[in-house]
Amino acid sequence: MAARWERGLAYRPVPGFDATLAAMYALRQLSVRQRGPLLALLLGCSTAALAAPSFDLPPITTPPSGEHHDGQIIWHDLETTDLARAEAFYKGLFGWELREYRSGAGTYVVAMNAGQPIAGMLQRAVHEGEERPSAWLPFVSVPDVDGAVSLARRHAALVLADPQNRAQRGRQALIRDPDGLALALENSSSGDPTQAPAPPGAWAWTALFARDPAGTAVFFQQTFAYRVLGAPTSAGFERIVLSSGDRPRISIDPLPDPSWPQAGAWVGFVRVPDVADAVARALALGGRVLVEAQANKDGAQTAILADPTGARFGVQQPPPAEGP
Repeated sequence: MAARWERGLAYRPVPGFDATLAAMYALRQLSVRQRGPLLALLLGCSTAALAAPSFDLPPITTPPSGEHHDGQIIWHDLETTDLARAEAFYKGLFGWELREYRSGAGTYVVAMNAGQPIAGMLQRAVHEGEERPSAWLPFVSVPDVDGAVSLARRHAALVLADPQNRAQRGRQALIRDPDGLALALENSSSGDPTQAPAPPGAWAWTALFARDPAGTAVFFQQTFAYRVLGAPTSAGFERIVLSSGDRPRISIDPLPDPSWPQAGAWVGFVRVPDVADAVARALALGGRVLVEAQANKDGAQTAILADPTGARFGVQQPPPAEGP
């Protein structure tokens, strides 16, 4: 049975959170030192999303926005075990226009929504006996990629791809947080997407599901200077929200059920006019429901799905006041 998940809206400071940072951080450092070599061996270094393409990629924003919003998730890359199947699924579900960039290193597909690039897709190698499914990789905007990498390493992250400059893109790096979840860092040379409400077919929100939400928040606060907020939920737990620039950026929730990977999972939500219709079309295209569709307190509706190759993502219908 699919799990249920509800997004909260009433953000407020988490009482006593800062006071617990030192003790929690010390415990996480010890835990990572104990399991770090094993993580590196079992999880590997998936750097394909940053290192494989040897050709120029389109800028993050077209035309250049000139805006930079530290802590905002500004891009998503899909590393998939079946690129052709993923292309057909997302094009059929969201109507994305797909543009292929080819080189000797392979093919990188850029997804366009209403004329704007919003995501990339690439085939990753599948090794015999490997069970690691496809996954979406988020890119977070940082003012100083090298500085953020240094902080991440200091706070027990693994650096999978050192900072590098990419034509038209800016400076990038790839890390794996102390739980073993990958995250790309980006300082976009064309600027970040605007903070206007997302149109249909664009990314509207990003959630991180973690085995230890409070401990995970420690890493993100220490590394990226997020403000940590909380929001009570009807399920009885306190949702953690990471905020920057007076805006909520990322929510951190417990794993919905034991079937989810213990390292956690990123879930980006795409805005749709109607969640029920999106879920039905996703199922018809070979997707699966992981968290059933439900209405939030403000009237917005969400669901979490998996594409035919196992990559997790969400769909979000705005509340009636915001329109489609």
